[in-house]
Amino acid sequence: MDPYFWRALSLLGDSRLLLPAAVTLMLLGYLDGRTPYRRWSWGLGAVGAAVLTSKLAFLGLGIGLTSPQFTGFSGHAAFSAAVWPVLFATATPRRPCLAAASGLILAALIAASRPPLHTHSWTEVIAGWLLGALAAAWAVRGAAPADFHRPYWTPAALAVGSVCLTLLWTVRPHTLLLLATGHPPH
Repeated sequence: MDPYFWRALSLLGDSRLLLPAAVTLMLLGYLDGRTPYRRWSWGLGAVGAAVLTSKLAFLGLGIGLTSPQFTGFSGHAAFSAAVWPVLFATATPRRPCLAAASGLILAALIAASRPPLHTHSWTEVIAGWLLGALAAAWAVRGAAPADFHRPYWTPAALAVGSVCLTLLWTVRPHTLLLLATGHPPH
């Protein structure tokens, strides 16, 4: 398949887009006192900590598995699976679980873009996707449709994320990790 297709799909999992969108959605949820967004903030924090720790362990200490090719959770896969389902559930409040399932499918497609781009192994992608899916499921599980009845929040969150992605276009999060661990960027 065309590498431009994989790059475009992969862009939907970029942390420069998803993290600002998630923070916006969380803030709106906290201000409105919505329980799913509070649970989600803890889950997303755990996902971020696991992804960062796994990357720093490999880049800084060389800790990784040669078989089954695991050097760290795929951030694109993890954050896509943690964020898109909640964005979809918020945009479609009548059926948040069905919407979240659609978000997980999109996240799976985003995750699938990483191996063809030679950025992650399938093991790293699957592990990242499962990690993120757990955080999203924890946020959405048992939530009533009224908990997500804020459909205008999703466009607001994506607008903030898109602006951040545009402003931070030249900033490469992976390069920052390499510099933090003393590795020269490639």
